Amino acid sequence: MELLFADAGKPALTAVGRGHGRLERRQVWVSGELAGYTDFPGLSSVVMVRQETEHLAEGRRTESVQYGVSSLAELKAEQALGLLRGHWRIENQHFHVKDDSFREDRQVLAPPGQWSGVEPFKQRSFGPAARGMPIMAQQ
Repeated sequence: MELLFADAGKPALTAVGRGHGRLERRQVWVSGELAGYTDFPGLSSVVMVRQETEHLAEGRRTESVQYGVSSLAELKAEQALGLLRGHWRIENQHFHVKDDSFREDRQVLAPPGQWSGVEPFKQRSFGPAARGMPIMAQQ
């Protein structure tokens, strides 16, 4: 994909956001050129997102590039950016919070495959979004 986007030209979308002490600029390119060219199952479009982040308090800048694949044939840049950013929403809003609050990744409350006794407490603690999300004990 890196080669495909090497001379990508002007991005289909540029989005700028500010929050959490950062100024972020994301540029998005979408291409359907690899559809049918590769054996990757269901591949219809590929995405590249270049992100430049300015950490305002520290005065430093970072850059990163993300690539994505999609089975959506008519993928728009706005939709692609939403999908890539939304990918981490569950981790950041639910599992990361539960991992930190309950140290879930570090505890074993029941043998593998069995429910632990604190599940109802954990699920109520995080409101409706967490209800119905069974947590299995891990070893």
